[in-house]
Amino acid sequence: MRLIRLISVVVFVGAGLSVAFAQTGGAEGTSRGAGDPTNGAMPTIVPEADTKPLPIAIPALKNVGTAPLGDAKGRAFSEVVSNDLAMTGVFDVLDPKSFNPTVLDRDGITQSTIQFKDWVGVGAQALVRGGIAVTGNRLRIAANLFEATTGKLAVEKVYVGDVDDLRHLAHRFADEVYRYFVKERSIFSTRIACVKEFGAKPDVTKEVFVMDFDGHGEKRVTWQNTLAMLPSWSPDGSRIAFTLSTKYNWDLWVADLRNGKQRALSEQPGLNTGAAWAKDGSRIALTMSKDGQAEIYTLKPDGTDFRRLTNNWS
Repeated sequence: MRLIRLISVVVFVGAGLSVAFAQTGGAEGTSRGAGDPTNGAMPTIVPEADTKPLPIAIPALKNVGTAPLGDAKGRAFSEVVSNDLAMTGVFDVLDPKSFNPTVLDRDGITQSTIQFKDWVGVGAQALVRGGIAVTGNRLRIAANLFEATTGKLAVEKVYVGDVDDLRHLAHRFADEVYRYFVKERSIFSTRIACVKEFGAKPDVTKEVFVMDFDGHGEKRVTWQNTLAMLPSWSPDGSRIAFTLSTKYNWDLWVADLRNGKQRALSEQPGLNTGAAWAKDGSRIALTMSKDGQAEIYTLKPDGTDFRRLTNNWS
């Protein structure tokens, strides 16, 4: 079975684009679930992506509220879930054009209101059905995963949040589907820290941005108007350490995504670059050249307690 697993890694894609991944807790909101994979629920269907991906039907959420916006948001939620699962290779997401409009209108979203034989008839072995209600800037989503061939309720989730949280909530539900069948956590709720380049030589600047794993939800982190590079996530995803080019130096800075504050951690003469966080977030390793050659040091995330680890002339 082909699986996707997130590891702590920094990669480079193309010229001048550095990317780092971090697992996050997802959007604001509440959820409840039955059949949560972490609680030991076991699927009776096991996808084998190397031979045949699991066919899954993911129709748009039903608009169970009064606001017309629920129709568009219901489609958007299902599209995000579909795209997430399709990119894994573990699932064969069925084309919504193959769904019978009469079945879509007739069926509800609960086990007793769905005629599963109609979904098996279009080739589905798994089925996602749900409803959405939008009230002002708030939404409520009920999303259920079923094994279509048995009618078993596999995952039941309710999410409450802002309308702007919809993509994050969809990623969270896609992760529930993935974990139910694969027993692995997905990358759907992770974020990417990257560097974007502005201007043309000799006036090029680079700034740190964050976005969802699929490229949506881009947000700018730094506004330094110089070269901000090599972003490195803290283990809890709340901070990003990065290297900043000042007039005469390369300094190590940190940005706190919770409050937007940024500050220097190390401004010693020469290099202060290449941050790598300890697994528990208690220390940061970096390269410094304040003594004439590049050496590895560690320090606390508040910029104190420097410790030199290497002493090699090079």
